[in-house]
Amino acid sequence: TGLGESAVTMLPNPVGNSLRKTSSASSGALRSELKLLSRGDGLHFDQRRRLYLYPSRMIYRKNALEALLLATILLEGSLVTGACGCAAADRRRMAAVMRIARRYRLSLAVDPSRLPVQRNVDPAVKARDPFFPLYWSADCICTASLAEGFGYSLVDPWAYGRTVIGRRPAGTSLLPGMESIPLYDRLPVPCSWVPVEECYRRFAAAYDRAFGKRYVSMQWFRTSFVREDTIDFGILDDRLQADVITRLLRCDADRAALESLLKEPAEGWPGTTLLNRPDERLLNRMRRVVRQWDNNSFDSSFVKCLARRTRPPWPPAWYRRIAAFYRQHRNFRLISPERLSRL
Repeated sequence: TGLGESAVTMLPNPVGNSLRKTSSASSGALRSELKLLSRGDGLHFDQRRRLYLYPSRMIYRKNALEALLLATILLEGSLVTGACGCAAADRRRMAAVMRIARRYRLSLAVDPSRLPVQRNVDPAVKARDPFFPLYWSADCICTASLAEGFGYSLVDPWAYGRTVIGRRPAGTSLLPGMESIPLYDRLPVPCSWVPVEECYRRFAAAYDRAFGKRYVSMQWFRTSFVREDTIDFGILDDRLQADVITRLLRCDADRAALESLLKEPAEGWPGTTLLNRPDERLLNRMRRVVRQWDNNSFDSSFVKCLARRTRPPWPPAWYRRIAAFYRQHRNFRLISPERLSRL
């Protein structure tokens, strides 16, 4: 913008050392409030289980069904998600998530912004951040986001010094050391559970409708998304994801088979043992990454960005990079899953 460094005013970071960890009593009270909130929605919430917080608005790319699978089924914990997105498709998707959780008594709470959280926070800090007690009461922060622009689903928890598990969002730049954090690139499920041919036809047809050319071949689709007779759960549309989850909840043998498959590491998947019990070596690496989010280094970069006067070409380079990214076959699914589910 060319404002000049003296014209840039920095606001203080609301997440600082002055925010103390919530006491066990406050954490217990908050979990009780979550249980009451879930009961009001007709949901089940087990406050004794490990609590996985997914502090994001549940729009399509946040991949809510995968978060439900990961936190409540594979890791047998309780999941707390943010509010539903505003679009009609987002509301339908979240309604489907809640129907599955309600029918099979999965431990889920939705939209904790409705909680009277002020009662559970130190009075000295209660006005600063309503999500503060949730971050500290959670055993772990969870993300299943398919793509992020800046990466707030990772940055916010790190600002609180919290460990993050889940899917590594596409398009997010990784800091040194991030490869050591328990994030995965694919969640493998058996191809025998999924109509792979139908999945390919939907994908190819949606790509054709979007760009007017049928670039995607079945061979390319298999090469990109199928590994050792497994397919990435994230490439499936909402209906197919719901089918896989329902299958696991109805058949103990299938659930045991998937748990056995996911227990050990595979390409793009760290294994549920690591996700469920991060060892001290891994947590130490995570702490080193957290320390890189230093206020001084951020302030310096931010001020330089705003103070520099440039004349960007049109379309700007960042726009061209984003357009090229989403036109790649591998990333096309991130544009609009609704296109796939309507075919």
